This record gives sequence, C-alpha cells and structure tokens, in this order.
Amino acid sequence: FSASGRTQCLRGLSRPYVLCYILSVGVASFFMTFRNASVNWAIRQQSFRQISISGMIGSLITNGGKIIAGLFTQGVMGLIIATVVGTVAAVIVYLKFYWKQKKK
Repeated sequence: FSASGRTQCLRGLSRPYVLCYILSVGVASFFMTFRNASVNWAIRQQSFRQISISGMIGSLITNGGKIIAGLFTQGVMGLIIATVVGTVAAVIVYLKFYWKQKKK
C-alpha cells in the first residue's frame, strides 16, 4: 500500500468508524491469541473434547452473528463484531474448563 492508497481506502470512513475498526481489530487479536494458547494448553492436557466444544460454540456464534449482521445490513462492522463475540465465547469455554481443572 502506498500512502495515497491508504488514504483512498479510508476516505469514505468517518473518524469514529476508523477508531472503532482499530479497537475491534486489537480486541480480536488479543482474544484470538488467547484462544490459540488455550487450544495448545488443552492439547497438552489431552482435553480434546473441550477443543471440539469450544470450536463448535465459537463457530456457531461467529457464523450466526454474521448471518444476523447480514440480515440487518450491518456491513463490515457487523462481521468484525460477530467474529470478536464468537472468539470471546470460545475463550469463555476454555476459561470455565480451566477453573474446573484448577479446583481439582
């Protein structure tokens, strides 16, 4: 991307949307990293069932959110939010499993 290409790409966006995109990408990156670390931890614990459950819940919420965002014509922001919410849901599954394991 050249400097003119970047400004052209963002020309149609107002400042609040650009800030929202940047923040949502940061949040998504954090939770996706946390999810990947959780998958590796679950593999080490040989908790393959938790990996499957987390993947299914994350996928259902992400794809369901994308469908809903599409029905309500939310555009790119709806897709980003659906992805973040699905990833957070998958991380919550791992956190619940982790706390159960820690109590043992």
